[in-house]
Amino acid sequence: MSRGTGMSPTRRRNRRGKAGDPAELAARLPAELRRLEAYPLPSGYRALSADVAAWIDRTAPGRGAALAVPVLKAAGLSLADWYRRLLPQPTPVPPTIPQSSPPLDADYEEE
Repeated sequence: MSRGTGMSPTRRRNRRGKAGDPAELAARLPAELRRLEAYPLPSGYRALSADVAAWIDRTAPGRGAALAVPVLKAAGLSLADWYRRLLPQPTPVPPTIPQSSPPLDADYEEE
């Protein structure tokens, strides 16, 4: 038995990760749940979260509601990412440089 772990090397090597680890679940997330474009506005992220929760419930029963958002975040599908991908990006406006114009005759009124 290895020192300090309390388990033999074989048990430690065969040990599985936690069933509810968000990073592990995010790595196994199906491709159809990674497509943000499939969930358009206005309630798309909520629908995506519900679909991920249903998938998690099949993988780790009873934990879907609590793990849906952490799994989405670990997969790089946070709410901010969803908005960035689906909302149109504003086009940058080039800065305008005020140009001096020559004075007009109307600026010099004779009295």
